[in-house]
Amino acid sequence: MPKHSTLTSRVLPAAVLVVVVLAGVVSIAGPFSAAADQELKGEQANGLAPITFPISIASMPWVFATLCVPLLLMAGVITLIAPVPSTRWIAMACAGLKGVLMGGIGAVVFAYSFAPENNIDGLVGLAMLFFSVPVLVAGVAYFGAAFASRSRGLPWRVVGAFIDAGLSWFIAWGVILEGLAFSGLEFGSWPLVWACIFAAVWLAATVPVVVNAIPDQWLNRARVDTQGRSRLGPFRRLPIDP
Repeated sequence: MPKHSTLTSRVLPAAVLVVVVLAGVVSIAGPFSAAADQELKGEQANGLAPITFPISIASMPWVFATLCVPLLLMAGVITLIAPVPSTRWIAMACAGLKGVLMGGIGAVVFAYSFAPENNIDGLVGLAMLFFSVPVLVAGVAYFGAAFASRSRGLPWRVVGAFIDAGLSWFIAWGVILEGLAFSGLEFGSWPLVWACIFAAVWLAATVPVVVNAIPDQWLNRARVDTQGRSRLGPFRRLPIDP
């Protein structure tokens, strides 16, 4: 094989992975930086001291990006070096696990909204009911993304990636906003720290679904060889016996 072909076969998958990771990180870190700056201006306008424990609000977008990049890269590399059938199962497991979590949370909140103690104040039960419905819908959508990721057809995998990535972006961003809102003199920036950790892990679980939807030619992967056996990814090249 020519040297330039070998170089391209290794550089192209890495470049695609880097683009996916940077797009995911920037899509959250950019708005996060603007929201943190707005929060600091609000504190200064109200005569409040900036929150600096354990980490200052102004530094949190950079901390989030620093945490996200290695997590997303690790998830992408694991997906790339896995055999192709395992790639589909990894993507399906990531989307399915998020579906189980969202569906479980939504079901618990939905059931608890009808509890007797919540019927005393109807607004509490109603608020929980309205919260549970979109969470349950998100869980169902994640299950749809999981089954689409299992498909051999590229269009279905792309649909699954769009569903998973879109939902994960909204959930991660919503959690970060909630962490920013709950940060204050009483808790410091701890709510935002935990929100950033959750958002980073949640986004990392989206990378296998997105990588699974990228055309195999871009990643130098063959779905099945001539003998019906799956080849490995570009970072592990093992000989295939005749």
